Amino acid sequence: MLVFFTRLGLAGSADFPLKDVAVKNSIDLSGDWGFKIDDDDAGTTNGWFKKDFNRSGWKPVAVPGVWDKKPGEIDFPISSCIGWFHRQVTIPKDWQEDIAITFLGSMYSTDLWMDGQYVGVHLGGYTPFTFDLAKFAKPDSKIDIVVRVDNRLTPTMIPSSQHIGWQYFGGLYRQVYLVHKPMARPENIETAIEIPDDNTAKLKLNALFKNGTSAEFPGSMKVELFAQNIVVASSNVPVACSAGKTAITQTELTVKNPTLWCPDNPFLYNLVLSWGVDRMEFPVGLREFRVQDGKFLLNNKRIWMQGFGQHEEYFSDGPCYSYDKRLAELKLMKDVYKINAIRPGHYPNHPDLYNICDKLGILVFTEIPAWQVNREYLESNEAWELWLEPQLREMVQTLRNHASVFGWGISNEIGGTHGYFKHALEYLRKMDATRQASLVLAATEDFGSIEFLGLIARNFHYGWYHSKLVYALRKGLADNERAANGKPIWVAELGAHAKLGNLKGGYGDESRGSEEYQDKAVRFGYQYCATSSELITGISIWTWSDFHQHNDILPHGILNEKREPKIVAYTVCNLFRGDLRLFVCEKNARCRPGKEWSASLRYLNILQQEKKNLKAVWKILSGIKTVDSGEIKFDVTGVRSAEISNIAWKVPDENKPARYYFWIELFDSEGKWLYTNSSVIDVVAETETRGRVSEPQFPGLLKVKVLDDGIPLDDAWVLFEGIRMPVYSFPGLIIPLDAGTYPIEIKAEGRQPRKREITVKPAESTEVIIDFSKKDEIPR
Repeated sequence: MLVFFTRLGLAGSADFPLKDVAVKNSIDLSGDWGFKIDDDDAGTTNGWFKKDFNRSGWKPVAVPGVWDKKPGEIDFPISSCIGWFHRQVTIPKDWQEDIAITFLGSMYSTDLWMDGQYVGVHLGGYTPFTFDLAKFAKPDSKIDIVVRVDNRLTPTMIPSSQHIGWQYFGGLYRQVYLVHKPMARPENIETAIEIPDDNTAKLKLNALFKNGTSAEFPGSMKVELFAQNIVVASSNVPVACSAGKTAITQTELTVKNPTLWCPDNPFLYNLVLSWGVDRMEFPVGLREFRVQDGKFLLNNKRIWMQGFGQHEEYFSDGPCYSYDKRLAELKLMKDVYKINAIRPGHYPNHPDLYNICDKLGILVFTEIPAWQVNREYLESNEAWELWLEPQLREMVQTLRNHASVFGWGISNEIGGTHGYFKHALEYLRKMDATRQASLVLAATEDFGSIEFLGLIARNFHYGWYHSKLVYALRKGLADNERAANGKPIWVAELGAHAKLGNLKGGYGDESRGSEEYQDKAVRFGYQYCATSSELITGISIWTWSDFHQHNDILPHGILNEKREPKIVAYTVCNLFRGDLRLFVCEKNARCRPGKEWSASLRYLNILQQEKKNLKAVWKILSGIKTVDSGEIKFDVTGVRSAEISNIAWKVPDENKPARYYFWIELFDSEGKWLYTNSSVIDVVAETETRGRVSEPQFPGLLKVKVLDDGIPLDDAWVLFEGIRMPVYSFPGLIIPLDAGTYPIEIKAEGRQPRKREITVKPAESTEVIIDFSKKDEIPR
């Protein structure tokens, strides 16, 4: 079935996602296509593209999909091969102007034939591309579309077969559209925003006006900026363009008392362009990114960025998941985890992601898939001409009018290629000087590249890729801060691996891969980075969910691939919450009997507010027994972070493994609860050495979910030994506890508390579900 969408002359349709492209109407070619694998690469030689070729043996498949697998049925392994697709379509009778075909994504080399005639080839798998069909498609005619897709990687491709840190897919994995365009239209539309300090905003518009008609276009183009249904700025732009020619079109709009786009208020204006009988509109956000005095600024104000990295993959859908699933996931990140920034893999994602992030107020860093490519090849002319320049250009041209995009990336973890760095960064800055052009490197490599950057982007995987020890971050951050020369640093990745359900580790255990170890690495890494340097401008946890690499699962996520939470999912939700947060940076989670455990208590003050007479109340628990406690009174000044105090506690002098839990709560001057945090203390016997240590017992997990009439609550809490532990709507409450029986009380505002006695077993999960709408029946 063909679905028609009209874009020009109507209120903007969301269905064709490239909203800043002048399109009169479009046909979504999603649905059944004919398909055949070309195992021997013989299809071209044997004429599979010919109009009269017998395709009776081709199987019907769904587009979008991964080869012959449709969303919901995509599994692994993914074939590395060549596949051919075929579809017939009738051009509408009233399509009397330019006709084109747009692929939102096809992996990685795509050849196109129309009615047996070769149209062209596109290299690259992550950016939309369009072929002009004026010579091939006529109104009221049926055409044969044949597409050859080759996803086989080689060392001289980008991404490269030598190193790809995510899963390659294949085929027509995003939507394909037949589009009808005005013969005279603006193309390559570019908006640039400036926010002076005079309560105005300036919008500069540049476009290339293309006149494909046989007569001169002597008219003008009207440019209007709407706030809802009110015109707030407008301009009439003269356009003198001869038949078959192009003309540069420019104008500037000034908006008084603008509503600025930001994550807390993602207000979008509508920019409307009208010329002749045609019209188009697309959303724009008035905002400006800038680096100044060692700070990353949004609208002339310092911003703290927190969020996730995330590869474009969903369980059983691969990269082909729906708009609704993408929206639901981003809303969960925004509404529950309180993120304001994401790093979507190492490549441009589906256009839907950027449209959603514009609306939700989520900043996006987007990049091309140059990841650990051979350095010599990366700096070659061939790589630039075939792979690098086209992908950089298509990325910017497709995404530069999105308010959410704050930066462009040229590569990930390829140190030492300074020739490429300089060339690519200069190229990007000429295309778009309004965003940060950057490159992402491992925290341990190539400090010399910093001279090329305004915003430094570094991956901090201490305790995983960059060091064996989590606490090596202290020296690593200091090294990066010294090398930064006063420039802001964005931690583009911070994380570790853990398979869901692997609870056979501990917080003092340095054998990696358990949920506890991942929790320790992320917990310490986020808190220490956020509060140890004024140059840190944000942190991206790597990653939101587990993903595949070379057809095997890579368990980097705080969730597994089915979006089931690990311990760290709760930890991150808690660390991301609140304008004022109390952080615990322990010297080491692992201690010896009779020695000292210590931690630095710090605050993260996102809004840089001032508060007086705050109180931090702490206690150390062994099971349900309080072994030490205290309180600290302090003031918060208008700085983003500061150390409050140091806690030092002498571990009992018993030569046996033990585990203690440090809990701390923050209260305001009137005694109102503000925040809770914790740290785990693992005591190992004197005979143990670095590596796997003897745990007192592997901890178990307590998982609590609180509902009302089946709907998760976000304002509930568990009272445990007098400590208020927040229960979020997702993932609930997830905390490690030693084996034992514990009394808990579940509370929520305006609801009768529920009491439970729960039993926790080593290396197992104990789940408690409370629904306040149901009668309390205590399990026996």
